[in-house]
Amino acid sequence: MSNGVGYRLTKLTYEQTDIGQKKYWNSILSSPRGNSAIDNQGHLAGPFDLFLRSPKTGTVVTAVGEHLRFGTNLSQHVLELAIVIVAAHWGSKFEWAWHAPLALKAGVEPHILQSLKSRKIPDFGSDVTGATIFEVVSAMLKTGTCGEDTYTRAVTLLGDSNLVDLTAVAGYYTQLAFAMGIFRLELSHSDEKNELMHLNP
Repeated sequence: MSNGVGYRLTKLTYEQTDIGQKKYWNSILSSPRGNSAIDNQGHLAGPFDLFLRSPKTGTVVTAVGEHLRFGTNLSQHVLELAIVIVAAHWGSKFEWAWHAPLALKAGVEPHILQSLKSRKIPDFGSDVTGATIFEVVSAMLKTGTCGEDTYTRAVTLLGDSNLVDLTAVAGYYTQLAFAMGIFRLELSHSDEKNELMHLNP
């Protein structure tokens, strides 16, 4: 997604933050993300660092993300598949590195991830759920909506409430991809030896 090399912001330490920023930092640590949101240099990882520059916005956006990851009725398989579809579409290397391992853990097949990172349409075989999620999320990302047949398949599979949550997931991770793209945040939190965990340049 981004052009050029290098994070455009200087990562902040806890000691460098003001009262509002510390409140945001502490809220991340007390959330279900916990210490996984701290990188190996002791900074907030990924988008959490850039949101320190606008902690009130960061607090609201992060709360939405926390709900979408931990508070909906979407299965982990559906959730993580949707996230890696968004990451691949926008070329968000950080999102991919963070969520591809979670997608594998949630049952997304390696060949599906390989197709997504290669910008190919995955072969879901008999996995109707996966095919439907790919169809509706891809349509949203490309056009902002979906056709009637796609909608019918998605709402039949998920129901109204879960489909609303799926649209929110696509929108939330698109917003993160935009923020990280603008600030050129491409840090990898994956096993560098596993090529599948790295999105193509």
